[in-house]
Amino acid sequence: MIVDVHTHLGGVRSWYEGLKGIVFSSLDDLLSYMSDIGIGRAGILPTPSVERMLGEYLYSYDMICRIHRIYRELIVFCYIDPWNPRMEYLLDEYVSKGAIGFGEYKVKLPIDRLYSLELYRVCGDIDVPILLHIDDQHNYGVESKLQDVASKYSKTIFMMHGPGWWKHISSRPGCETYPKGRVKPGG
Repeated sequence: MIVDVHTHLGGVRSWYEGLKGIVFSSLDDLLSYMSDIGIGRAGILPTPSVERMLGEYLYSYDMICRIHRIYRELIVFCYIDPWNPRMEYLLDEYVSKGAIGFGEYKVKLPIDRLYSLELYRVCGDIDVPILLHIDDQHNYGVESKLQDVASKYSKTIFMMHGPGWWKHISSRPGCETYPKGRVKPGG
């Protein structure tokens, strides 16, 4: 079975250089894509870091939960602002309602920021994986800080995504924001 752990429903700005503007994916689009490609399950990720001024819009956690009740092949992830003083309580509540992961966690902070560290601890304590978006502006510092973070929060399952992650799986990451070319062994 193929599982896609990174999908969104709604409209987001395309990062592909050949595609300009907002790309919109409806529930029907996602289900059709899954059928065409042979994907058995897909994780749907809410995220607060959308550019509403540019027209971006993603389905909320509540909407994703409603969809999951009908389409069980769609896996529910949740998102809570880590600055929310009720974050731990809300995460517990979301998990009790069916969320199996946290993310997409996409914040303009270094990967080892205090709020993020608390979130990693909470996710590890309740056995919920966290999907982090990594790039030059979001959860940055992976190349120098990830080993320490992962060691300190060894109960936490980290799922990494994004160009900042992809370029650092190479032993010689390039300077470009979105990596191109082959991965060099040993990264």
